[in-house]
Amino acid sequence: MYDTTPAITEDVLLRALAHCAADASVRRVAVSALATGFGHLSIQDFLAVASRVFHDARFAALHDIVLCIEDEFTFRWACEIVQERGLHLQLEAEPSAGGNAAAPRASA
Repeated sequence: MYDTTPAITEDVLLRALAHCAADASVRRVAVSALATGFGHLSIQDFLAVASRVFHDARFAALHDIVLCIEDEFTFRWACEIVQERGLHLQLEAEPSAGGNAAAPRASA
């Protein structure tokens, strides 16, 4: 176990996506809900970070940033959080991926 903060998680996510965006061949990136397990970051805090980071203009070249969510319960909970807080994330199930995924950007 470890502890982290929304600021640390945001920095890690920004650096990872910047690395991906720098490579013109990268069009789609899959991301897990970083630090929400062993890092003790709440899913609410992660979704707030994701809402800011995924819409950063520096990542406009990325066609999709897909947030993979571990199970249907957490996916439904994430949908409720996004709606309640008015976060700028588009959540949709992707059954072809074998589970649920939150697609913050359906297309760019």
